[in-house]
Amino acid sequence: MRRHMKHWGSTGPFDESDRGEIEVLFDHRVFEYMLHALSESPSVEEGGKYVGYYLQPGNPRIEQLGVESKNAVAIIDFLPSGPNAVRTAGELRPDGVYQEALFRRIEARDPSIEHVGTWHSHHCNGLETLSGGDIDGYFKTVNKPAYNLDFFVASLVKRIPKTVDDPGWIDHFLFLRGAHEYSQITGSVKVIDWRSTFGDMTGQATTPQRVKRESTRRK
Repeated sequence: MRRHMKHWGSTGPFDESDRGEIEVLFDHRVFEYMLHALSESPSVEEGGKYVGYYLQPGNPRIEQLGVESKNAVAIIDFLPSGPNAVRTAGELRPDGVYQEALFRRIEARDPSIEHVGTWHSHHCNGLETLSGGDIDGYFKTVNKPAYNLDFFVASLVKRIPKTVDDPGWIDHFLFLRGAHEYSQITGSVKVIDWRSTFGDMTGQATTPQRVKRESTRRK
């Protein structure tokens, strides 16, 4: 089955209101973590699994963060691809055993943490869109009975920027359980300040922070 993409806010078969609006938030440090990982593997694809929190109506963080939608997902860190990941200029196969074990350690510290999506790069092969395999894989993940949420956030790094504030280097997409189309949400994600409490586990605690941004800046 061929999959289609719609831009956020467009009308048609994909209707995000079926599950309530979802605002996607990123801690600003996540993009620095990405650049650090990319700088260590400039000639091959790189990526990781996003971890964060699902914020539902009534959660005090909704108001504190200035969220305009009924629901939000806050992405605050990612699981590295792992020591046994397969990385080439055209493929990334993460070390699933490592990522699963790491997630369970994080979950033991903070039971409210969720796997909320993924990112990977095409900077080394010139492909500036998700591949058919990427798209099918994300639909498969969000529709798995064992996957806790009804949505999945995916990001694609198209090139390695000089700084995280360079425009156009990364796109973001939203996949919904039961949907046949996905949405590009690059222009609507919100950058916040929500530091991970388990950076010592993911290795991000030692990542250098080069750029400080305002907590409500759009990415």
